[in-house]
Amino acid sequence: MGTSSQVQVLISVRDVSEAAEALAGGAHILDVKEPSRGPLGAADEATLRAISNYVRGRVRLTAALGELLQLAALPDLSGFWAGKVGLAGCAAAPNWPEIFERWFRQLQANRLTRNAERVDGVAQRSALATGQHGTSGESTILVPVAYADWVEAKAPSPQVVFQIASTRNWPAILVDTWRKDGPCLFDYLAPDFLMVWSRRLRQAGVMFGLAGSLRQEHAPVVHAIAPAVVAFRGAACTAGNRQEGVRRIQVGQLVRNFSLTPCGAQSA
Repeated sequence: MGTSSQVQVLISVRDVSEAAEALAGGAHILDVKEPSRGPLGAADEATLRAISNYVRGRVRLTAALGELLQLAALPDLSGFWAGKVGLAGCAAAPNWPEIFERWFRQLQANRLTRNAERVDGVAQRSALATGQHGTSGESTILVPVAYADWVEAKAPSPQVVFQIASTRNWPAILVDTWRKDGPCLFDYLAPDFLMVWSRRLRQAGVMFGLAGSLRQEHAPVVHAIAPAVVAFRGAACTAGNRQEGVRRIQVGQLVRNFSLTPCGAQSA
């Protein structure tokens, strides 16, 4: 592809005030998580609902759901584009792809059930009057998160996860770091490796995202890899600390530096 394309900048937020800052900074996707609960710490359902009600479809929403093997139930993800689950511990669970797909099907079933429940009475008459059927928006998907530091996380290697995602036609995948104490994505995985898989996954129709303590100075290498999504928490926060608050100035800088992939960067 020899033309410029937009890379979606995802900002992880923990509450409505951070969501407001991320929107003001121009974020394309908001990811709801609780950073104090780990790399994919799940927020309370009340927080999910509060942020969804505040955003009201202005940007896509995703939600961190924790680790796949610890997932006990799915929250109500109405209004969310995706939920994300980590693969820590899955190296010892060879059936993890089947477990993942069961939760994916459950998420789809939950969405259909909730949509059907909403389209009744006044809502149904309103939908008929406006020519709309059911609720608007996309189906919610489930996204596996491959860990760059997979040995420490006792997770499948990113290459294994990428291969499975492409052969099973999963719609999206994110690669992130399990540890959040300093090392970044590129301390574990070579940019050339990620560049090859970015191209392969794109050709397979799988949306590819990058995360993992990425900073402003990583923009050139991210442009070369050409993911569909690049995700941030710490770099969007005060003093680069993921436990501090998201700030619109930092978000705006990230959007300016990362969102436009230079012409030709995605050439196969």
